[in-house]
Amino acid sequence: MQTTSLVRIFRIWVIFILVLYLIAPTSTDALLRVVGGIFFLTLFLFAFLTAQTQVPGKIVGRALSLRTVVALLILQLVSVAYAINFYTGSSIFSVITGSLAGENLYLSYQNYFRDEGVAEFSIGKIPAILGLAATKSIFLFLFASVFLGNEPKGIRRVMMLSALPIVLMSMARGTFFEIFEILVVVAYGISLRTRRFKAKYVFYFLAVGISFFVLFILNTIRRYEDAESYFASSCATLNYCFSPYGFAFYVEYAIYLLSTYFSMGIFFLSNYISIIFSGNLLSSIFPLASTSFFGLMENGLERELCRRYLDCSAVWMPEVISWVSFFGLLIVFPAVWLFIRAANKFEIQALKTGSRYSFPILALLLIYLVSLPVGKFWTVSSQNILSTIFFGVAFVLSGKKLVARTKNRSIA
Repeated sequence: MQTTSLVRIFRIWVIFILVLYLIAPTSTDALLRVVGGIFFLTLFLFAFLTAQTQVPGKIVGRALSLRTVVALLILQLVSVAYAINFYTGSSIFSVITGSLAGENLYLSYQNYFRDEGVAEFSIGKIPAILGLAATKSIFLFLFASVFLGNEPKGIRRVMMLSALPIVLMSMARGTFFEIFEILVVVAYGISLRTRRFKAKYVFYFLAVGISFFVLFILNTIRRYEDAESYFASSCATLNYCFSPYGFAFYVEYAIYLLSTYFSMGIFFLSNYISIIFSGNLLSSIFPLASTSFFGLMENGLERELCRRYLDCSAVWMPEVISWVSFFGLLIVFPAVWLFIRAANKFEIQALKTGSRYSFPILALLLIYLVSLPVGKFWTVSSQNILSTIFFGVAFVLSGKKLVARTKNRSIA
């Protein structure tokens, strides 16, 4: 039996983001934090009203052979090699050697992306996009068997190698989001198999958490010339700056740095509510009024916030802002509550089918849930969109086959 975990993980995520926002040593005033915190908790209230459920979730059907797994891993490696070369101009070998030599691969990626016009559409970009989607899809497909499959333990260990091409892509671009996605998927898989948190898991969770944090810091430091210039960076935006309490500089700066990545979403939401109270952006209260297509705002709510009220820079805008733009402030609350409720129900039904495609589609749904209060992890990622479409279609088709097979058995 598996334990439904989408909402359980999301609930922990919401608490983490809120606590991080409240304690982060920044220039944000206390009243804005409190107002934003109340709005934030109310918006995601249903995550705290949903109970976990035990459901059968093991994959039904023939186990994958070692030959099939190896073939998929080779395809994945070829796909990521092409994508790395297209987006960064590097090979897998040069990425590994450059990373070991301490090169600023993020800067190299940004320069190549700009100089070669990678953002523009081209014929060569199509296989690169498909390559990234294939890399992500194979990873999710094989990790479904790692956690829910009936393959031998040795084959499941080989399947875990599918995470390496994603790590290579992360290294090539000097970004950390790919690693974060891997951790989200692994956390979901482990959570499915764990009904209650046990004390013996504390060490493992701490080890993973500390490792993630250290890698996160090292990755961001490498974007600067040296550690001194890194710690001299005191503002994520003009509105969000480091303001130490005076306890322990490096600990406080580490908390601040985490907040610039994961709590900027609630910071923007807090400021949005403050702007509403001041009598501006009132049209965004009503459905569709703040969209750029149907509404009263020329550029939509996001651009209005960034152009007139906040310095957004390169900081993530939370996914839920798109919900506010579409539903309006009045209806966004029940809309988000219903979505969380629907996600919980869908997880139960998806796991019950025993489909090999249940885990991938649920993992992608969790990535979307995680992005709601933080940043646009899902909608700006073509690989996530394509993978969702692929697994969505595959899930529906496999569900029909499983239903037909069950009916045939009952007749027999």
